[in-house]
Formats: sequence, C-alpha cells, structure tokens
Amino acid sequence: MPYERVHIWNVTKAAGSRPTRSRGRPVSGLICVNGAAAHHARPGDVVILATFAEASDEDEARAWKPIVVRVDAP
Repeated sequence: MPYERVHIWNVTKAAGSRPTRSRGRPVSGLICVNGAAAHHARPGDVVILATFAEASDEDEARAWKPIVVRVDAP
C-alpha cells in the first residue's frame, strides 16, 4: 500500500533502513530506493525488502500466508 512502512536490509553492506513506500509505475517491476534510504543501497547490492501485516485475531493470523519473491541477478 502507498505510504506503508517497509524494512530494507542491505546484505552487501550490513545496513538497514525503514523508509515509507510511495507509489511507482504500475506493473513496471522496478524497485527504487529514494531519499535518505538511498544512501544505504547501490545498484548490484543484495537487499531484502520486508513488509508486515496485522491480523485481527488468531484465526486470521494462522490463515495468513506470506508471499516470497526471489529475484535473480541480471
């Protein structure tokens, strides 16, 4: 969702940041790190992007399935 909080862990530099997500081009497949968080990532770095969800009760939490996307190097 636009403006949700995400975590970016840069595996290459052992650095992390928690920027706010903004809207990009639909279906572009691009991930761009802007603002202060851009100082923690460069093209070619290995990064982990994480978002989080809240469940309203235990049943909803147990039914939730995370989506994992692995992207290979170009």
